[in-house]
Amino acid sequence: MLLNRVTLEPGEAMFVPAGAVHAYLDGLGVEVMAGSDNVLRAGLTTKHIDRAELLACTGYIPAPPARTAAEAVDEVLSVYRAPVDEFALAVARLGPGAPGAVLLGDGPRVVLCLDGSVEVSTGAASETLGRGQSVFVRDDEGGVRVTGTGTVLEAFVP
Repeated sequence: MLLNRVTLEPGEAMFVPAGAVHAYLDGLGVEVMAGSDNVLRAGLTTKHIDRAELLACTGYIPAPPARTAAEAVDEVLSVYRAPVDEFALAVARLGPGAPGAVLLGDGPRVVLCLDGSVEVSTGAASETLGRGQSVFVRDDEGGVRVTGTGTVLEAFVP
């Protein structure tokens, strides 16, 4: 009742800062978080709820949602940059006959296939991913190239 209700359309993104209570009511979303050992739950779960700590850490500042627009890198690749240094999210939309894309990150990253079938290749190895499958790419594996037909997300450190 006291939360801002925000509806995102496919392809839209928003940044939720630390201390902001949030919930997902419907649909599918990808949440990228900075490294943390402190996730607090507010309810609707059988997991532990630390009410006192939740109240101490929650920000009570009314503000509109921080929507993040995609920046086109080229005809295949876009990037969503959060207003923090810890992470960014790249999206590669590979159509039939597309030459593929070189993803943006150069450190450790996670590559997730949203739909289709794509090959994720580094200088060290390659892996074919289908819808819902992901792969962790180590920092020492170098650049990542994706080919195939589908949509791929890459969470990386900018």
